[in-house]
Amino acid sequence: MLAVALFWVGLKHPALDLAGARGIVVTVTSLIWCGWTVVSRHEGFGINGVDFSIFDWQIASTAAGNFGYSPIYDVNHFAVHPTFLLLALVPFHALAPSPYWLLGLGALSIWAGIFPLRRLLRAVLGEKPDPAFELLIVLAWLDNAWTGRLLNAGFRIESLTPPLLLLFLAAWFEKKRWLVIVSTLALLMVKEDVALVLPAFAIAASMRDRELRRVAAAVTLCSGGWLWLYVAKIQPALASAGPTYLSFWSDFGSTPKGIVVGVLKHPFRFAELMATSAWWTVAAPSLFLPFLSFRALAGMLPTLVMLGASSNPSMHDYWTYYPVALVPFVLLGIIEARARGGRWAIAALIAAGTMPLFWYGYARAIAPRFELATALEEQRTRAETAPRVVVQTILFPHVGYKQNLRPFLSPDDLLAKPGDVYLLAPDLDSWPFEYDAPRGFSTRLAACGQRTIDPSGLETITIETVCDAR
Repeated sequence: MLAVALFWVGLKHPALDLAGARGIVVTVTSLIWCGWTVVSRHEGFGINGVDFSIFDWQIASTAAGNFGYSPIYDVNHFAVHPTFLLLALVPFHALAPSPYWLLGLGALSIWAGIFPLRRLLRAVLGEKPDPAFELLIVLAWLDNAWTGRLLNAGFRIESLTPPLLLLFLAAWFEKKRWLVIVSTLALLMVKEDVALVLPAFAIAASMRDRELRRVAAAVTLCSGGWLWLYVAKIQPALASAGPTYLSFWSDFGSTPKGIVVGVLKHPFRFAELMATSAWWTVAAPSLFLPFLSFRALAGMLPTLVMLGASSNPSMHDYWTYYPVALVPFVLLGIIEARARGGRWAIAALIAAGTMPLFWYGYARAIAPRFELATALEEQRTRAETAPRVVVQTILFPHVGYKQNLRPFLSPDDLLAKPGDVYLLAPDLDSWPFEYDAPRGFSTRLAACGQRTIDPSGLETITIETVCDAR
């Protein structure tokens, strides 16, 4: 649905010519690539059931009448992030429960970003940008390491943020006020941190785009009001405790207010963290051009601060998907450099080409594992009446939505009772445990029951006695 909306918005733009051979080739091949990457990684058991199944089960549980619940961390996930845009998938999931609804959204959201990106390009550069530069910008969007991480993960709620930010930026530069507001509201239904990003950009940009000051004020009021409503009212109503991710900034405090106060009280610690963060992994490949754009830097600043000030290694070191909200502003900075002409235009052309060439995380298809999928389905069916089926997280997206299913997240999950069934694949990704931990778990559990090992690598342990295999 998001992809259809972004596609429609792009297609309706009179300056966007999709009929040309170049436009058709880029559009079709990018769709095939995004789709095949996500499908192959699912069928090849390359999508971990923690990051993906949080949202998959959130939709499935809502469709079954248990609003927002996810067995991943045993929470109502709407109390963690305001991912209310996902409610649009609930009717489809109720008709045909499947992870492919969410996998499709993950692939289509990245692919659909090319349409508002092309609109942004034309709004900044004019109706007929250089074809070579346009192609490089589109490839920089599709092939950079950060959007690649999203495709490799199948879906994260962050998959929706960058294409919607591109739509917001395109609407801003086209001065289409209604579309700025619509994209703002959509972004606020994705994740709470955009409520800081949008006002930062809008306030800064309105200093130059004076005719959009009222729109900037509306964006700021909507963002601030929604952030207060969600944090102060909705989160406490849906959960008995605050979100655990606040511990990512534990150097400064344990509440949003405490963190802000802590930063003000410890400016040298804050400066140290900012200086040692991996912000350069975004800056260097783009030749620092986004940092020289007033608008782009303003939009990047909240994310740079949140990542830099975090004591969580994945955030502070710009691992996984966390920096992806920076990508639209990085592209904007490169495009604005191109608009300046002269040597700036040459630097922008180089930056658009080098941006996708650095760091890890590129979208990568893998070989399907049909034998493992067949064996897993057989064992899952046999265990439908088991009191509890504990599943290694890499297998979790493939086992359906029965209420006796539990993700294997903690050593405490090794406390077993008669009738419990464990489904393990020790040769696959073992996260959140050490790489060789599942093999040891399997051996200790087998002492409490019967173990079968399928040629595909799937191990099934049926517990016969009370067991502590920790």
